[in-house]
Amino acid sequence: MQQYYDALPEVVESYMHQINAKLGTDYKLFNYYGAPDAERVIVAMGSFCDVAEEVIDYLNAHGEKGRSGEGSPVSPLRHR
Repeated sequence: MQQYYDALPEVVESYMHQINAKLGTDYKLFNYYGAPDAERVIVAMGSFCDVAEEVIDYLNAHGEKGRSGEGSPVSPLRHR
């Protein structure tokens, strides 16, 4: 039974690639948004990810502690 669970992420990614091709999107099992050197990460699902990205953009625009070009002290890891 474990082999089926182990194979599931690859199967889901395969279908996601097909959907992305049709819709012109780039969703993965996890989509990272923000600085590669973020000190904190938010793991979220659904519509909250959009809110988190807006907050990160706001913090960046107001000089919050980002350390790189798009740096941010917090970055969400989007789970679809």
